[in-house]
Amino acid sequence: VWGIGRYEEWLVLSAIPASLALTDLGFGTAAANEMTMRVGREDRDGALKVFQTVWTAVTCLSILMLVVVTTLTIALPLNQILRIDEIDAQSVQVIVLCLVAQVVAQQQRVVINAGYRCDGLYARGVMASNLTRLAAFLGGIGALVVNQSVVAYAAASSAFVIAGTVMMAIDLNRRRPWIAHGIRRFSATLLKPLTAPALSFLAYSLGLGLSLQGMLMVIHFQGTEAAVVAFDTMRKVSRVLIQAAAVISAPVGVELSSALGRKDKTLSKGLHRNLGQTVALVTVVLFLILFFVSEPLIGALSRQKVAFDSHLLLVLLAAAGVQNFWSPGATVLSAVNKNVSMTTMILVTAGAALTATWILIPVWGILSAAYSLLAAQLVVLVWVEKRACRLLEIDFGSWAKSFARFDVLNQMLLQLRK
Repeated sequence: VWGIGRYEEWLVLSAIPASLALTDLGFGTAAANEMTMRVGREDRDGALKVFQTVWTAVTCLSILMLVVVTTLTIALPLNQILRIDEIDAQSVQVIVLCLVAQVVAQQQRVVINAGYRCDGLYARGVMASNLTRLAAFLGGIGALVVNQSVVAYAAASSAFVIAGTVMMAIDLNRRRPWIAHGIRRFSATLLKPLTAPALSFLAYSLGLGLSLQGMLMVIHFQGTEAAVVAFDTMRKVSRVLIQAAAVISAPVGVELSSALGRKDKTLSKGLHRNLGQTVALVTVVLFLILFFVSEPLIGALSRQKVAFDSHLLLVLLAAAGVQNFWSPGATVLSAVNKNVSMTTMILVTAGAALTATWILIPVWGILSAAYSLLAAQLVVLVWVEKRACRLLEIDFGSWAKSFARFDVLNQMLLQLRK
């Protein structure tokens, strides 16, 4: 419907929310851990104070971001700055404002999910968030089919995201009446202890934004339209591995918060070991499936308009696989808001990967981006897992050797035999 040129420009514009989403400074995620630990200690009053304090701070930041971005969108020649030719200036402004509205709703949803998570409604919160994303996607596709317009797609998807977020807020208040929006329990003193972990989560999001959308920007300015589309397509395939690991790790993170809060090291070690082995098993299986089915699948879905690059896909799948191997360690550190060194390293390695790509892409093409990401993930793997093992009082070498035994696979086989 759009063609390669317009689709490439949409990818550039859609990269903007990844950067703007950082404006909550990570307080929503830090609040989720803090509220979970407080509810675990039966301190609901303290959890409510955290909720209203963080909600107030995030809302103020969202309003400030909305004002600043709206002003800049109107004042600046975005088409010239972003090198956009096929989408007119007025449409670009509308698209950016729609995407910013999505970011504001997303920031509210992070705080709402903290309420779901802290008091036994984690699964419901995840389901509601996923349904909101699905509705936004289908609504955007429907608008695109009817109008064949980039603006219609952005406006429709934004409307569904906002509506879904409002419905989640209402549902949370009905299910847990004690978790109420407002400013009566706001406490400025609570923001201080949350600042360090919040900024760490910010660095984590920034690092992911740099390695994902930032890499697209580098290829956009240094490469070609076809290169941007090809890299984005192969990267989205590889991200299936990471999404699968995230689905497995997220609920375990809640249990790790509880176990580490009670200082139950035995349970914490078991959760870390079993999570690592489960993620590794899923990663290997999905790696093989995606590598062999992606070429015909991409060809069919794109009507042969996107060039398939098996070498590029292989390296990006390897980078995603390495990231999965350190995700259990990241889950441990994040569960207790002890993720400062991890997120700093992610940010540093992401910046190094972007720099290396900028220098090497004229020589190696988009493969330089994939290999830069792979190298960055290998460094983060060692860094994160060493610190997670230190927190759990596990020898790093013993952790690495545990994958050879694959206790989780043996347990699965025993269950099948029964």
